[in-house]
Amino acid sequence: MLVDSPDEGSILSVPPDSHIQLAPPKECAHLKLGFGVSLFSTDQTMTGVTFRASTLDKNERPTTLWSQHLNPRHGAADDKQEVSLDLGTNEIANVLIETIPDSTNSLRKMAPYWSQIHFE
Repeated sequence: MLVDSPDEGSILSVPPDSHIQLAPPKECAHLKLGFGVSLFSTDQTMTGVTFRASTLDKNERPTTLWSQHLNPRHGAADDKQEVSLDLGTNEIANVLIETIPDSTNSLRKMAPYWSQIHFE
């Protein structure tokens, strides 16, 4: 769901367990992503979430480009993060961006988001 955040601007709020396929324009070699977590609880036992980006070939086989784990127990989980990814020179059918929760206990206490999804 597209949400307007006072701190981050427009963000794409996603469930902690989400998968989104993006079709990159042919002339693009990089993908810039903003990401973070909005917290609904200050529960110190809350687990984290992993953000991951992979390329998919024509047969939908993934190759992981990058992953980042954010955990509220270790601080700064609600700060916006950014990454710029090199898509490589192989032929890419799609890019898959995912959020993967550490456990089902965290599903109602956090809202992962993507922002500034931009191919360059």
